[in-house]
Amino acid sequence: MANPHMNLFRPYESAQDGHEDRLTRAALIVMRLVPLAQDAFLRLAVPESNLDLGVLPRGEFDTQRVELIDRTESERTGIEDAHVEELVSVFLTPDESYEQGRVELRERGQRLDGLIRYGRRLIIAIESKIQPGQWDGQARYLSPHGITFEKELRPVVGVPWHDLLERWLVLSEEGLLAPSELLIIEDFFLMAEEHFADLLPFTTLKRAGSNVVRQQRRLRSVLGKATVLQASEDSGYSEVVLDCAKSVKLARLARDADGVRLSIWPGELKDETRYLYDDEVRASRLRDLADEPGFAIKTNGRLGFRYDNGGRAGISFSEGFPLDRYIDLWISPEGRNRNRAFSPDELHGNLLPWLSEQGLLERPTDEELDLFIRRVGGASDRKTIYLRQGLWMGRFWNWEEAVELDEDGDLVGEVRTALNIMLSALGEELLPYEIDYRK
Repeated sequence: MANPHMNLFRPYESAQDGHEDRLTRAALIVMRLVPLAQDAFLRLAVPESNLDLGVLPRGEFDTQRVELIDRTESERTGIEDAHVEELVSVFLTPDESYEQGRVELRERGQRLDGLIRYGRRLIIAIESKIQPGQWDGQARYLSPHGITFEKELRPVVGVPWHDLLERWLVLSEEGLLAPSELLIIEDFFLMAEEHFADLLPFTTLKRAGSNVVRQQRRLRSVLGKATVLQASEDSGYSEVVLDCAKSVKLARLARDADGVRLSIWPGELKDETRYLYDDEVRASRLRDLADEPGFAIKTNGRLGFRYDNGGRAGISFSEGFPLDRYIDLWISPEGRNRNRAFSPDELHGNLLPWLSEQGLLERPTDEELDLFIRRVGGASDRKTIYLRQGLWMGRFWNWEEAVELDEDGDLVGEVRTALNIMLSALGEELLPYEIDYRK
C-alpha cells in the first residue's frame, strides 16, 4: 500500500480536508502538471471555440487571488498595458444543470478561487462550490481592476464537477497518460474519494461505486431517461410525475436493501381508485402480473385524509391481507360504495366495524383513534376521512444485475420496459419506445 504522505493532495493538517478551496487547489495542480487534464477542462470552459494548448501561451495557475492579472509582471517588464483579449468566468458546481448568468464587471472586493492566465490571450476565472444549489454571484460579478477586454463577455460557464472528473478518469483508463501523470491523477482521486466523494462521476452505477449519493444521482438519471420526464432530486430516491396516467401519479426508482427497486402506487386518490377497480379485466391482469418473476404487488390501503403525509399520518390496513381478496373487495359494489369521504362520526358508527369484519383493520386503540382524529381536524360531522384503497407495484433488480445492465447500456431500457408492463396491467397509456436508451 502506498505511503499516504507521498500523496501530493493529502494534507498533514485535517481541519479543512473537506473545504472547497482544497479541492479547487488540487484540481489546479492536476491541470498544471497534466496537459491532457488541462485540455479537458478547457474544452468544458470554452466549448464552442477551437482553442487548445497548442495555440495558447503557456498557462499560469493561481488560487486565492484578488486581481485577474499579475501586477508583478508589469513591474518586471515595464509594460503597463492592462488589455486582455478574452475573459471567461467558470462556475464549478456539483449541480447537474446550471442556468447561465450574465457576467458583469464592477469594481468590488473579490477573492478568486482559481485563475488560469494564458498571457494576454485568455483569462479563466474560477468560482468553485461543492454543495448543490449555491449562489453563483462570485462568478457573475468580477472586478476588472482596470483591465479591458477585447471580446464581448460571454455568460458564466457552468462546469459540473462530475463531468470534469469523468473526463479525467477516462484519460487514466484509456492509457493516455505518462506514468508520472497517471500517479498524479490517481492521487487526486484517492483524495477526492476520501473528502469529496459526492462530487465524483456517476455515469454508471459501477462508476458511482459505493457512494450512496452518487448511486442515487445515477438512478435519477436512469429514471429521467427511461421516462423522458424530469426526475425529482430527493436525497434518498427519485420520482417522476406520470401526468397522463389515470390510476397512478408517481413512479420512483431507488436503492433498496441489496438492489434497485422501481415502485408505483396506484389507487392513492379517489379518482385513481375509481379507475383502478371499475374493470374486472384490469383486475385479472393485476393478479397475473403479481406472479411474474421480478414483479410484486402488495396491498397499500389505509384510513387517511387529505394531507396525511403519504400515509405516514394515517392508519394502515393489516399487513399480509391477501391480494386476491383485496381486489375482489374493491371491485364489488359494496367496496365501490366505500370510495368516498367519511366523517369522524361515521368512522365510529359503521366504518370501523366494517373494516374489522373484512379483516382489513384490527380495531385501533382509543389513543390511536384520538391521535388520528386530531390529525384529521375539523368538526365531527365533516367528511374529511378517506378510505384509501391503493396498491403498491414494483420491479426489483439485485445490485449485481443492475450494475451489469448499466455497464452494458441496458438499465434505462429495462426500467422503461418494467414501467410499461405495470402501466399496461393498469390499462394505462404506455411510455413511447422511440428513444435511444444509450444516450
